[in-house]
Amino acid sequence: MSEQTPAKSKQVSPQGQEMPDQPPDASKVGKPRIIAINGIPFHSKSRNTTASSQVTKRCRPEPVYVDLHDGVENVERYVVGGYHPTHIGDLYHNERYKIVHKLGHGTFSTVWLARDMVEEKNVALKISCADVPAVSHESQTLGLLKAGQSDHPGRCYVTSLLDKFGIEGPNGKHHCLVMPVSACSASKSKDKRDGGHFIFPMPVARSIAAQVLLGLDYIHSCGVIHGDLHTGNILIELPGLDQLPEDELYAHLGEPKKQPLRRRDGLPLGSNAPAYSVSSAMLVLGCGTEVKDPKVLISDFGESFLITDEDCKELHTPMILRPPESFFGERIGPKADIWTMGCTLFEILGCGTLFENWFPDMNQTVTEMISTLGPIPTRWWDKWSAEGKSMSFNQDGTWKEGAFVMSLADRMRTMASKDPSREAVPPDCSEEEFASLETLFKIMLTYEPAERATASDVVASEWVQKWAIPAITEPSSPVSLDFLAERRREWVALVAEQDKRRAETQEKQAKKDALRAEDEKSGLCKEKEVPDSELTENEHFKRNQEA
Repeated sequence: MSEQTPAKSKQVSPQGQEMPDQPPDASKVGKPRIIAINGIPFHSKSRNTTASSQVTKRCRPEPVYVDLHDGVENVERYVVGGYHPTHIGDLYHNERYKIVHKLGHGTFSTVWLARDMVEEKNVALKISCADVPAVSHESQTLGLLKAGQSDHPGRCYVTSLLDKFGIEGPNGKHHCLVMPVSACSASKSKDKRDGGHFIFPMPVARSIAAQVLLGLDYIHSCGVIHGDLHTGNILIELPGLDQLPEDELYAHLGEPKKQPLRRRDGLPLGSNAPAYSVSSAMLVLGCGTEVKDPKVLISDFGESFLITDEDCKELHTPMILRPPESFFGERIGPKADIWTMGCTLFEILGCGTLFENWFPDMNQTVTEMISTLGPIPTRWWDKWSAEGKSMSFNQDGTWKEGAFVMSLADRMRTMASKDPSREAVPPDCSEEEFASLETLFKIMLTYEPAERATASDVVASEWVQKWAIPAITEPSSPVSLDFLAERRREWVALVAEQDKRRAETQEKQAKKDALRAEDEKSGLCKEKEVPDSELTENEHFKRNQEA
């Protein structure tokens, strides 16, 4: 499960132009192709997003609920076809799973920390929206992975399906998946400033990289393409978390923070929405000092598909991680995962991303590829729109003056720095390892999919065999979870300060609204000068700028 699900991208033509919405073919919408792998029926996932986008455009109702703090799911989706209203203490599946805390949410699901009352351990319970197909695509994929080669060295680095069941609530029927509980994603770990760093220590980074690459090799051996392999979908386990009893769990994580849900019109909530929202538990391991002897799991197979699938797939991977063939209308195969993993490997080992863009689109990303790896194949260059090329290239294909060009080797030399102009190779990385790693990046980031390395090629590479796999270690002693309590105290103080500022801003806004309403009622048109003491932070900034 990823804490964050990437937004769905708009369709683009091979030239990068946004394509107009087309009426969906009624004969194809909602009819998945049924095939079988290893005797397991598999419903090939439909990728038609046009119908849903048209529905969204037609019906955008006014907000029903009072705005809540950041960090909770979109409460407007507590409607028929949306989220299931879930409360702390709820029991599911014949009272086997008890909800004890919140882990996160995505566009199409909420994820809860639950207590398995039968096995007496903590698990992650993913409850999908009711508008997700009843036959869960993700559960089918996890079923295929469960049936794979039992002795493959990468199997243990892929999340497993512990249980699945369905529930029926006021918003419809929801599919539920039970999986092992993890602390956080690699992405969240790197976002947590720990000891002044935004980078994993090199031994930790090597270990994470090896585990993910072995896991990807296992996934491909099962005939599955992940389709969305980024650091948000690489979960870091916290040994012992699954065994904590409920009272100790709250001692470390704190009681769930609940915020009452209220309708804007003052009417009762009704059964579609929960009585309160729940903030996610503060389960983040800082990458600098808190991640040691890591064990990771590749998660979130909601975008996965089969290697044998011949349909043209639309990737929803973050733009700067997408393979070049996805921009030019070519078939997406397992080599797409290799390209994405090459970009993700750079991020695991360094501070930032391989391709830098504040607002990446197809044109900027392809330009970054050329800057890093050299010219793209002629057939892609010819398909690329003149407008897209004109951003950085002259008509003869040469770089425009002032264009940013930085080779792969140069980007690697700055990968351990947040400042791309400052050279910083990852600590403990020798010249020999650097050269071996550069070779690995090159075979993973080859333009032509047919010439790009396979997952098995990557695992067999010198860097993986000589530096990455030997870095995988088991914890030498039981992991103490005491740091979670300290983290909780920091988090509680931070949230309290944020709540205080939010309340002050809302109070000032309410006074302004009341004053404006009074003026309108009395027929006064001239806007009154608002005292500095009643301005919000943004208004203070704007007034100072004008002065």
